[in-house]
Amino acid sequence: MAYYWNDTIILVGLYMEDDFDDNQRPECPYCNDSNGTCQHVVLNYDATSMEFLSGYLADDNSEIEKLELEILALLKSKKRPKLKKGCLKEFWSYALENHQVDNDYIEFDITSYFNLMYEEISAFDGNAFKYDGEDWQPGQSSVYIIFFAEDPSTTIQRFNAFIIDELKK
Repeated sequence: MAYYWNDTIILVGLYMEDDFDDNQRPECPYCNDSNGTCQHVVLNYDATSMEFLSGYLADDNSEIEKLELEILALLKSKKRPKLKKGCLKEFWSYALENHQVDNDYIEFDITSYFNLMYEEISAFDGNAFKYDGEDWQPGQSSVYIIFFAEDPSTTIQRFNAFIIDELKK
């Protein structure tokens, strides 16, 4: 499956485990909202169809655009970080393999980005939950992930800075 982000194609395929037993969207840990639309939602995300449902990143992609530019600059610098296995290595490897020098093109691997965010968000004052959505066809359902933070903008800025710092090592 492919997803387009600012004219950039992103190949996807998040594997999710059940983190939430009753298959309902978890309540916000800050305000107890259960609609997935409160001010604390970093992103409510349908991982099956790659749809941004609500939240800071659904409304404002400027931090993602900044990250893309920083990764593009790293790719152009020819600096190659030594990364261990994991989502960050997958993220960087994908960018490296799909970078087109002649037109400043970068293919952003959103799957690895969200997998890494899921693993690391608690270090940036956030929370993440996976849950099953409603059936969209008989016998089939979507898998969702929702990220919360008291200040979504700051959490994303800090998370993206972490990525860049790790890639500069």
